[in-house]
Formats: sequence, structure tokens, C-alpha cells
Amino acid sequence: MDEYKDRLLSAMKRVNMTTQQLADKIGISYQAVKKVIDGKSAGFGIVNNVRAAAALNVNSDWLATG
Repeated sequence: MDEYKDRLLSAMKRVNMTTQQLADKIGISYQAVKKVIDGKSAGFGIVNNVRAAAALNVNSDWLATG
């Protein structure tokens, strides 16, 4: 099964969104998004997961758990 970071990157690529654009859309720092992408953080918390899913036009449950 893919990890959170893999699902996040896949969704970002699908909508052609950069790390900075995602950070801006969900109201968190570039570094916070980068930590998730680099695997240094397991994923976003519930609120930011929902915001990221909405920004990326994906299901928040899928983003969180696969």
C-alpha cells in the first residue's frame, strides 16, 4: 500500500500543484508540506488533511488511509 506521502504527491502531480501552492491553499508553511513529502512526517492532521484533499480534489479518506 502507498504511504501518505505517495498519495499526496500523486494527487499534486495530477492537478499540477507545487508544494508552495498546496501550502498556500491550506494555510500552512512550505516546510510543513515538505516534511510530509519527504517522509519526515507521517501526514497532515485531520483538519489539514481535509483541506489538502479539497484543494487537490480527492477524497479525504483516501488521502488519509489509501
